[in-house]
Amino acid sequence: MRLVFSTSDYTNSDISDERGRVLYSMSTPLASKRVTTITKYRWSGPSSVSETMATIEWHKLKETLIRFNGNEIKADVMLGKRRWST
Repeated sequence: MRLVFSTSDYTNSDISDERGRVLYSMSTPLASKRVTTITKYRWSGPSSVSETMATIEWHKLKETLIRFNGNEIKADVMLGKRRWST
């Protein structure tokens, strides 16, 4: 499956499939508290149903938080560097 970003700004972009159907969208309003909302779209025929998949609460002075699947985790833990297994 080929995925296409609508813009180069990954915090405000849609991800579509090769047919042009939006599968995910990321939205980050310009505000003093920056929170990115990641929405997933489920398609059934010509219509879709959206659901919030995750939120990212961005911070400069403290740790960024990711809320996903009912859990809250620090971004450094979730996205930390890992060793390759052999």
